[in-house]
Amino acid sequence: MSCHMTTATWLLPSRRVEAGLRLAAKRYIPEYGHTDGVTLLFFHCAGSHKEVWEPTIEYLFSAASSKLSAFSMREAWSFDMQNHGEGAVLNDAALETIGSSLTVEDWAEGVKRLLSSEDIFAGLKFVGVGHSLGATALLLSTIADDVPAIKYEGIVLVESSLLPREVYEAHREERDGLLQDLCAVISRRRDAWNSRTEALTSFEKRHPWLTWDACVLQIFVHHGLRDIGPSSDGEGEVVLCCRREQESSTYLHTQPHFVAAEIVRNLPPSYPLYFVVGDRLDFVPEHVRDALMNTKQDVSVHKVVNAGHFVVQENPRGLALALAQILTRMHILTRNSRLGSRL
Repeated sequence: MSCHMTTATWLLPSRRVEAGLRLAAKRYIPEYGHTDGVTLLFFHCAGSHKEVWEPTIEYLFSAASSKLSAFSMREAWSFDMQNHGEGAVLNDAALETIGSSLTVEDWAEGVKRLLSSEDIFAGLKFVGVGHSLGATALLLSTIADDVPAIKYEGIVLVESSLLPREVYEAHREERDGLLQDLCAVISRRRDAWNSRTEALTSFEKRHPWLTWDACVLQIFVHHGLRDIGPSSDGEGEVVLCCRREQESSTYLHTQPHFVAAEIVRNLPPSYPLYFVVGDRLDFVPEHVRDALMNTKQDVSVHKVVNAGHFVVQENPRGLALALAQILTRMHILTRNSRLGSRL
C-alpha cells in the first residue's frame, strides 16, 4: 500500500469496565494526501477487524491521487471494536471480568472518547464509513452524552444493519428466527486451527469466506486470528480473535439498531447521507433494505456489483469506486454551497 501506516492503542475510560478498555486504531496517511482534505473513519462489521478495510483504502487512495480526482483526502483511520481483532487480544483480561459481552454502544463510546481527548484529531473534517454493525456504531457516535459527539461532514452506511422498530415488530417472528439460526451457526462454527495455513485452506472452501477477495481473506487470516501458543513462524495453533459468544451477542442486541434508524430519520434533509449496498440480497431481507431506503426522502444509494452483504470483503475495488463517487459528490455539493453563499 502506497501510504504510511501506524497502529496505536489507547486505554480509555469505560462505563462497563472500571479499569477501562483499550481501543486499537490504525492510521493510514496517503503519499499524496492534502492537509485540507477529509479524514475517513472506518467501522467494520461483526466478526471482523479494522484491517479489513485496507484493500478498499488502497484503491480509494489511488483514486484520490489521480490528477482527475475531484476530491481530496487527508488520511483514514480504522477502529477495532474492543472485542474484535487486536482489540480482543488487548482486552482479553478485561472481557473476562465483566461477565457479559460488549455492545456496539461500548464501541461508539470508545471512539467518541478517543476523538474528543486526543489533539491529533482536532480540527479534522470527518467522513464516517460503517459496514453493517459498524454503521450502527458510526451513527451512535453522533449522540452527545457525557462524552462529546463526533461531528461528521458526511456519513456512508455500507449494507447497514439499522432497522426501524415498526419494521422489526411487523416481521418479529421471522427476524428472531433468522437471528437465532445465525447464532446457532456461529456457536457450531470451527474456531481453532493448527496453523494459519490450515485456517486459510479451510476458509477457502466454506461460506462466507469462499466468496471473499483473496487479499481480504489473507488479511483476515493474519489479523482476525490470534496465536494461542509459541510461534516464531506464524504456523502455531490459532483461534478466532473475536470469541463466538461475543460475535453472537452483537446480533441479538437489537435495540441500538432501532436507535440508529431514528438518528437517520432525524437528520436534516440536506445532510450528506449515503447508502451503499451489494447487488445480491443474501443476508439483509428485501423488506428491511426497502425500509432503510425509505427512512429519508431522496436517499442516495450506490450499488456495488458482484457483492452481497459482505461487500467490503467481496469487492473492495467496487466499494472504493462507490466511495470515490460519494466523496466527489460531497466535494461538488460543498463547493456549490460555498459559491452560493458568496452570491
